[in-house]
Amino acid sequence: MSLWRNTTAANLGSFSSRLLRILNSKKERAEGRKFIEELHIAAASEESLAMQLSGGNQQKVVISKWLSKNPEILILDEPTRGVDVGAKVEIQNLIRRLAADGIACIVISSETEEIQKLADNIVVLRDGRAGAYLKHDEINNQRLIKECISEG
Repeated sequence: MSLWRNTTAANLGSFSSRLLRILNSKKERAEGRKFIEELHIAAASEESLAMQLSGGNQQKVVISKWLSKNPEILILDEPTRGVDVGAKVEIQNLIRRLAADGIACIVISSETEEIQKLADNIVVLRDGRAGAYLKHDEINNQRLIKECISEG
């Protein structure tokens, strides 16, 4: 699937007429281009296949797919796992920007450093339950690690 089409795949209904259900490819392509530019997705062209992109750019394509639905809440599970350092910084900056724009971002990460950079509040889950809740002013590496390894 082309890059521009992949960025809009979760929201195809908004690109078709309700009566005839005919897809408006021109409108869809324009929306796809918007996300490619806004998220700085690096590709040879908008026709490139998403699976041929770097891990960081593939991750940005996945995020754009859900942003096309104008969410109020975005759940990101290990958003920077397997991407290079530069892409990690770009994705973390994107998450901060989305949060600043009013989208509630729930970030699930096993990287304590990443959580500290991104979180306003932290819920440490243990055995399927909330083991600890840390407010922004309580977040530091020592406390976070203590809560992660605590028996409860």
